[in-house]
Amino acid sequence: MRKTFLIAISFTIIMVSCANRNKTDSNSKNQPKDTIYSTKSTDSNKLLSNTVKSVNQDSLKVVVGKDRVLENYAKNLEIFERLLSKKEYLPLNLLEGIIPTNEDEYLHFYMLSSPEEYPESNLNLYWAINSSIKKSTLEDKGNCLYLYLNMAEFVDGEYADAFFIHVPILIDKHKSKFCNLYIDLSERSKYRLRDFFDESCE
Repeated sequence: MRKTFLIAISFTIIMVSCANRNKTDSNSKNQPKDTIYSTKSTDSNKLLSNTVKSVNQDSLKVVVGKDRVLENYAKNLEIFERLLSKKEYLPLNLLEGIIPTNEDEYLHFYMLSSPEEYPESNLNLYWAINSSIKKSTLEDKGNCLYLYLNMAEFVDGEYADAFFIHVPILIDKHKSKFCNLYIDLSERSKYRLRDFFDESCE
């Protein structure tokens, strides 16, 4: 009798233990799985958001300075065209970034004005850039005046003719600044602007 009683109790304990374990296993299969999925989903959304934001910022990154390469300059023109088409604000570094700083950049810019020679030309963009450059130099925005004056080093042809007509207008408006900037221009630019300097600053 005692033996039968002990067997019955042992069987009951085993059944209860198995039931609890199954319940625990069932909960562990359902709850943590949902939690893990939710966490990964949230992290993925955050990562995607940050990535998109980074891509957007990089796509609007304007490169200025002496270390700029032709690819950077071409990208600046693309950004200018994109913002202009959307009638969005043109930041100062972009106004500076579309001004050519060497002969290669100048040729890339001037190429836009020659549809008969270059299939990738874009007259509307050329005139928009040219107009923006002149406007920002007349208004003396940032380093635009210095950058424009230093174009004297490499401008040629019809653009040079218009350039040297525009320079006296800039000098009349910003005479003192022109005289100060002249010293820091390239040797070639100083040579080509020497007559203006002699007439206005000495």
